[in-house]
Parts: sequence; structure tokens; C-alpha cells
Amino acid sequence: MPSQRFPATLPKPRSLGYGRIGDHPLRTLVVGGVSSRVVHLNTLRRQYEMKRVQIALLAVMACLGLTLTLIGAKILVWREAQDKLVPPVDLPLSTSAKEFSVRAFAVPQDGDYLIAVSAERAIPSNTLDCLLGIDDALIDKCAGIPAAINANWIITADGREIAHGASKSERAAGWSTRVYKGIGRFPGTRGKLYKLDVSFLSDNSQLSPAKPHIEVHWLPPTNYDEYGNSMRYALARPAGITLVSVGSLSLIFAVLMAARRSLALR
Repeated sequence: MPSQRFPATLPKPRSLGYGRIGDHPLRTLVVGGVSSRVVHLNTLRRQYEMKRVQIALLAVMACLGLTLTLIGAKILVWREAQDKLVPPVDLPLSTSAKEFSVRAFAVPQDGDYLIAVSAERAIPSNTLDCLLGIDDALIDKCAGIPAAINANWIITADGREIAHGASKSERAAGWSTRVYKGIGRFPGTRGKLYKLDVSFLSDNSQLSPAKPHIEVHWLPPTNYDEYGNSMRYALARPAGITLVSVGSLSLIFAVLMAARRSLALR
């Protein structure tokens, strides 16, 4: 049987007309589909990250707005409370009594307090100053007019002495609708109940027309002005209003943006 001889060269495969194998439309379709899917996933991931950042920023803005609003409101409440501070003691003084007592009183805040005798301007000013024992008046204009206020005092709390003194060693005085003269001072602590006892050593009946009172006043620290106002007090109202305004606007903006996003997702 004669042996088969193979041709020296094999015939070329019939061309499908697509050139290289990589140019086959099926491969292009597969590769292109995967590529577009990857691009789509990356786009979705970026959009998701942007939404997370936006939500976080809105949350921070809302928290910041709420915090600023609360701080501003607290400052305004403090400022309003300072305006409404009243003397813890303001009682009529009987000029016929030699002993005066306040059984129990509390102070509105920690600090030093002044015990004073005040009187209406029902007596000529120079005479009233002299009767109250105001030093400046005693120097030049009080010849023949003895001071009507000469007293010893003691402050106690929980049965223990807090402070004591004499009116001669206190020089504080003031003039407004009433004229007052300090007779002593003591450190006060909020929450404690104090008892005040005053003993008058001189005749104070000449003060009767001026309706004298015993008063206890908070003494402003050294960083306060002559009217008892500090820089903190002066700036409290504008600072509080600014913080409340900025905080409220931030909070409203964050809520509106969150509502807008919620509607857009529906």
C-alpha cells in the first residue's frame, strides 16, 4: 500500500475576516461589558462617598447650630438674672430699737456682701450724709452734727460666726435714689442661710424722716465698673444674641438640606 505523503505546507485556515483573534466581536463585547460595569461601580462608589460626606457635614452643622443656640440662650439667661438681682436683705429699720435682727436670709451668688444703712433724700443732703456717718461729709461740713449710725454687727451661719465688725471701720457709701452707708462686709456663699444681728450704740431717731433701711448688697469684684458691671456683663447680651442667631440659622439650614435630600430620594 503506497504511503501517504503530506503536503509540504498546510493550507492556511480560512480567514473569517476579523484579523487578529483579539478583534473578535465576542471578545470585544465581553471585555467592553466588564469595563463598563467597573466604571459604573466606581461612579456609584464615588456618589455613595459624596453622600456620606454630605450627611456627615449636615450632622455636624446641626450639632454645632444646636450647641451655639444653647450656649447663647444660657448667656442670655445669665444676663437676665444679673439684671434681676435684688438685695437679699432690704428691711425697714426702727429708729427706736437698739437691736436689729434678720433671722434667715440667703445670698444669690458667691462673693463679698456689704451690710448698709440706707435712707431716703428727705433730709438736706449734707445733713443726711453727716447723720449716716459718711467720711467725706464729716471732714468739712459736719460740725455739730453727730453721726446717727454707730453700730456693731455679727453674721452667723449654722450657729457659727462668719464675720463681725463695727460701722466705724467701714467707709463704703453710695448715692442714688437713696443714700447708703456701709457698716460692714462679709463673704457669702450661695445656698447657705445667714443670720444678721446689729446693735446700735447711738441715737438714730434723727433719721426717722428719711425712713432708714438695713440692706445687704453684693459687692462687685475689682474688675467691675463703678455701676457694678463687668466686661462680661456688658458683652453678654450681644454675644448671646449673636450665638443664638448663628446657631439657629445653622440648625435651620441643616434641617432644610436634610429634608431636601429625603424628598430627592423618594
